Amino acid sequence: EVPLTLRLTVVVCGAHVPRALVAVKSAVMMSRRRLHVHIFSNSNETFLELAQVLTGWPDVRRGRVTFSTHTLYYPPGEDVNMWISLFRKCATVRLFLSDALDKAVDSTLYIDSDVIFLSPVEHIWSLFKRFNASQIASMTPEHEATRVGWYNRFGKHPYYGKTGLNSGVMLLNLTRIRSRMYLLHDGKVHNWSDTMVFLQHKFKSAITWGDQDILNILFAIAPHRLFVHNCEYNFRPDHCMFRPLGACPATEQNGTIHLLHSNRNAAQVDRWGPAFKTISKLFSEQDGRSLLRGDTALVTQLTGRLGKLPPAKACGRLGGVLVEALSKGIAMLPQ
Repeated sequence: EVPLTLRLTVVVCGAHVPRALVAVKSAVMMSRRRLHVHIFSNSNETFLELAQVLTGWPDVRRGRVTFSTHTLYYPPGEDVNMWISLFRKCATVRLFLSDALDKAVDSTLYIDSDVIFLSPVEHIWSLFKRFNASQIASMTPEHEATRVGWYNRFGKHPYYGKTGLNSGVMLLNLTRIRSRMYLLHDGKVHNWSDTMVFLQHKFKSAITWGDQDILNILFAIAPHRLFVHNCEYNFRPDHCMFRPLGACPATEQNGTIHLLHSNRNAAQVDRWGPAFKTISKLFSEQDGRSLLRGDTALVTQLTGRLGKLPPAKACGRLGGVLVEALSKGIAMLPQ
């Protein structure tokens, strides 16, 4: 069953406070259960800036939503600066959440700071119930089709499945992660954090996408440990930049996007069509109050704004799908 408190984790470094606030706000608006947000950063100024905004939101003041701040954690003896700058600044801390968070934290939903919830947090959290006894985490394929896949065309290290994995949205059973051991290339058995370090050291010359590559290598070695959720839970510009929506069959068939991931800076630039920027701006303007099932105001606003946009070549059909997805998502909210 869904626990009393859902736990969300986000990493915020550099100039990403505004988009992280949109991500967290969308989670607050699209949930009804108690929600705790774990925020990691390398800057006290970032913590203060976030706290100043978060404490003004109605659901935070009422106590339904709480948050905690955490400094970056890397295993003792490691080159912290190397890990911080391995790919996107600080992103690699997601590899060590099982040690960085208190042992009492059983599970968490990790999201990149450019993700927006279009359906209830409770919905994606319910995927934990679909894990079998061996599975410790859930991720989305990097691509659904090999003809546009990056890993199968350019990857120089082992990767999961046919097209690899994207690490922007992850369900993590931290209790299981802490207890599982892994037999690696050195013939020795390692715990999770030691495994992350070992794989980075062994494959460092082949790694392009930092922490995401390391997770791909791990789950190539231990595919039975992974539950795969489809692209509806991590819909990115990659899913509509080459074909209207066909790169995410589930969205094309069902008209659903549960989590929208504006990577490639899609919420800031128009290269991938203006829909990403439009919905991000709309959420940023809300007061952070949780939505009620049947509430149509946000959908009406989104419809109006998208209707004023010129036709877009890239992701041109996305606007209509976002309206449909948000409407369905709000209808799914618990009473």
